[in-house]
Amino acid sequence: MTEAQIGEIVTNIATTGLMLIMFSMGIMLRVRDFLNVVKTPLASLLGLIGQILLLPIIAFGICYLMELPSLLAIGLMVLSACPGGPTSNAISMIAGGDTALSITLTALSGIVAFITVPLVMSFSLTYFQMAGMQLELPFIETAMRIFFTTVVPVCLGMYLSGKFSNLKNYRQTIFRFGFGLVITTSLLLLVARSELLGSAQAMFAALALNVSMMGLAYLLGSLLLKQETQVRTITVEVGLQNVSLAIVVILTMLEIPEMFTPTLFYLPIAYVTGFGFAYLMRKRDQQPVEA
Repeated sequence: MTEAQIGEIVTNIATTGLMLIMFSMGIMLRVRDFLNVVKTPLASLLGLIGQILLLPIIAFGICYLMELPSLLAIGLMVLSACPGGPTSNAISMIAGGDTALSITLTALSGIVAFITVPLVMSFSLTYFQMAGMQLELPFIETAMRIFFTTVVPVCLGMYLSGKFSNLKNYRQTIFRFGFGLVITTSLLLLVARSELLGSAQAMFAALALNVSMMGLAYLLGSLLLKQETQVRTITVEVGLQNVSLAIVVILTMLEIPEMFTPTLFYLPIAYVTGFGFAYLMRKRDQQPVEA
């Protein structure tokens, strides 16, 4: 079996894993989740602006200030364009956030991702290309590939869960299996290209993106929103990216392992900061209120 054939198998496994993750997300969604934006317009708008606009801007600033090499910069920009998924919903719930708002943001940002991700990717490839690098990204083709990998499984999950109510009982199993496939492909890539973890720049860039966005989201939420539960949800949803989507996009569409490095570091960082934030919020809730 050739290296190209092995690479194709790995990317197909990763893509299947992402589709299962998005399918599991669709199982928990209902049409009303998209309409909940009317009930919480300011919080929903703030969350979407943070995910779609502020994240790429902050990521670009980090790339510029840290003078990241082209491949690492493109990888970080791709990561910034992938909004939070089911994991952020779980962390938001643990943190005592607004579950309905969390699901609404995940639904809306997940649907528009097939447009926003190619836009950020196209800009990044144009801006950060180094001498001799020839990378092109057909926008329509990329958008359609992301659409069929993310939006279609979500819609299918919504449809089938409406037809078969007991499908909800298998949602966690489907999610874990899909996530396991994506992580397995990441580990296989790590074994094959262990030198990717030698980049301190990539590690600090991933840390800066995660911490700065969680901090900025919490600050803006505290200033603009009245409900603490909404502030917590905005912090998690804006601060944590969909690593699975980033992995699949880089593996299947860009196919340059070096771009993968920021995402490799981001995954454990996001889990530590996300669950750490949830733990601190739960501890705060347990503290007695002063009279």
